[in-house]
Amino acid sequence: MYVAVRGGLDVPEVLGSRSYDTLGGIGPTPCRPGGVLPVGPVAACRPAWYEQVPVTRMAGAAEVRAVLGPRDDWFDQDAVGAMFSSTWRVSAASDRVGLRLNGPAMRSRDGELPSEPMLPGAIQVPAGGDPIVLGPDSGTTGGYPVIAVVLDEDLDLLGQLRPGEIVRFRRR
Repeated sequence: MYVAVRGGLDVPEVLGSRSYDTLGGIGPTPCRPGGVLPVGPVAACRPAWYEQVPVTRMAGAAEVRAVLGPRDDWFDQDAVGAMFSSTWRVSAASDRVGLRLNGPAMRSRDGELPSEPMLPGAIQVPAGGDPIVLGPDSGTTGGYPVIAVVLDEDLDLLGQLRPGEIVRFRRR
């Protein structure tokens, strides 16, 4: 979730940022239930560009485009079909590292891969079979097979999904 406040958050900068890196474990302490976010000094005037934008939610399932591969050979045709014909529910265990999805189990081959390069949008499938769409804070390497990759222009839509919402993948 993103929060913006006039005056900014008054927390120490770490490596030039006031955000917390979940994988590296560096940065200001993440906010917890009941926590207080310190706010910096508020400017005397309202910014000229200030505009309140209403939050709207989409009706139905979010649809994102994805290309098959590069490790689709780790999945049988039923698993590949399920990737693009099923609906997936966003798990509460999702964060900026990865959007965890619940749906039909897709893994059809045992074993693990050596670590290889990853990028945001890669859809990794761990041994349990529930896919994880890598997000902006994901690592640069991973060892789970990647069944498909979400198109870059559809990643922002995935970042807006809340736990419990539904997503469908359309093959490109």
